[in-house]
Amino acid sequence: MDRSREKSLFLRRERDVWDCLTKERRSHEKLVEKFTSMNQELVGLWSRKAKARQLALQAEEKLKVSAEKAQADAAEAERLLKERDAQL
Repeated sequence: MDRSREKSLFLRRERDVWDCLTKERRSHEKLVEKFTSMNQELVGLWSRKAKARQLALQAEEKLKVSAEKAQADAAEAERLLKERDAQL
């Protein structure tokens, strides 16, 4: 019984400490949730950045192909014009 009373008195004296520890634990849990959320958002942004880079590279390749085709078409048109002029 004496021991139980000592424990009870101890808990009453230390209630503020326990309350503070409980608040700190809750704060820590909130920070962990926020960090996890931010980390997931960052992973999503990295993924979107990689996808955008891939699309930009594909667009650049298509543009190069189109430019080469345009040059070839221009050369062919010039050749045909010279050929026509030569026939006239």
